[in-house]
Amino acid sequence: GFFEMLGVPYVGADVTASAVCMDKDLSKRILAQAGLPVVPWEVLRKGEPVFVGLEPPFFVKPARAGSSVGIAKVRRYAELRPALDEAFRHDDKVVIEQAVAGVRELEVALLGNVEAEASVVGEVRYEAEFYDYATKYTAGAAELDIPAALDPGTQETVQEMARRAYRVLGVRGMARVDFFLAASGEIYLNELNTIPGFTPFSMYPKLWQASGRPYPELLTRLVELALE
Repeated sequence: GFFEMLGVPYVGADVTASAVCMDKDLSKRILAQAGLPVVPWEVLRKGEPVFVGLEPPFFVKPARAGSSVGIAKVRRYAELRPALDEAFRHDDKVVIEQAVAGVRELEVALLGNVEAEASVVGEVRYEAEFYDYATKYTAGAAELDIPAALDPGTQETVQEMARRAYRVLGVRGMARVDFFLAASGEIYLNELNTIPGFTPFSMYPKLWQASGRPYPELLTRLVELALE
């Protein structure tokens, strides 16, 4: 917002799109309204009576935190209160999200303003029960398969869903879009990250590298998009 007031170009999404994508509840509402498949979820606010209609297992997440901070998997209702206490340490709004059986975690990189390009689809594999903070930031705890072992139809579906979500949420510049692929074959859109990891070893630039756009060229294109 400060850059916009000054008329200074910047890379990435504007304030509105960034705020919407940061809020797991708000972004899911918009995506679901647009007909994009999202995992069933509920919302609790600090101080409200605790009632959860979902059956375990489910995840308890701070609505507006990143890097899987404050997230817990609840396997039985006895684990709910400690999970809520931890999530409420990070936000006064919490998302409770149904766990998906046999899930594979897929990611797509997008680049563009009005019409975004989509990279190949990548997959994150790990031994932990879910992709938590420790797994994300411990060397060797997760493996990246780029491209993911998917049939062409599934890859195209994921890419098109990512582009639709990008348009619906009004994102510009760049984003990484994360998906769940269930054992049943159903695809769920998880979230859009408007400020993805950007080291040469992060998923976003690695997806573009595998798509034929090396790191220096990617940086140049992002600057060009900011100046449009």
